[in-house]
Amino acid sequence: MGRLILISNLYADVSSSFLILAASISMGGIATWCMHFVGDCAVTLGTGQPQIQIVFGSGFTVISILIPIIIELVALWVAGSNEASIPRSVLGGVLAGLGACGMHYLGQFGIVNYDSTYDVGYLIGATALAIVASVLSLFAFFMLRAHWHSSWLNRAFCAVLLASGISGMHWLSSIGTTYRLRRWDDDISSHISRTTIVTVVIVLVSCLHKFAGAADL
Repeated sequence: MGRLILISNLYADVSSSFLILAASISMGGIATWCMHFVGDCAVTLGTGQPQIQIVFGSGFTVISILIPIIIELVALWVAGSNEASIPRSVLGGVLAGLGACGMHYLGQFGIVNYDSTYDVGYLIGATALAIVASVLSLFAFFMLRAHWHSSWLNRAFCAVLLASGISGMHWLSSIGTTYRLRRWDDDISSHISRTTIVTVVIVLVSCLHKFAGAADL
């Protein structure tokens, strides 16, 4: 959903600063941040005891939604232009991929009850996957949009390509992550619950969906 809103906003007017800002929020906030934390909520450790499940602190969790939005804003500003440019599209894609990876590992720092260690091979592979997917999707959008006859079909293709790459990056990195319990947390009330995360995700997606509908009018 976040990627589709991103592509739809850019298709409307790639020179609009307001739409580029909205697209960066869609990509950094909805498509990357929400996917990351919903994915982490799907991870069950041990036999499912509540005391040993992943718990997030508020500090890095809040920071981790701001940083990717800023990076994606820069990436889309670099790539976005009414005149197609291969170097700008590629550079924007590289920045977008690095922004998504940075958000993932910054979000991991928000885990308060585990120490995480990362396999270097998976880390490199996940970063490469995010960059390649971002470059290909932004390149296809900015370089080929003038030749598109079925705009919705092509927008959906770019959105699926980008979403698959960023989601694949998250899970590839997760496979290469080892968690070591730091402490047994009997009182998790002071931290961000999974229910809170899911609620925030639903609210953000709903808001961006309504915005996308308004932008199309």
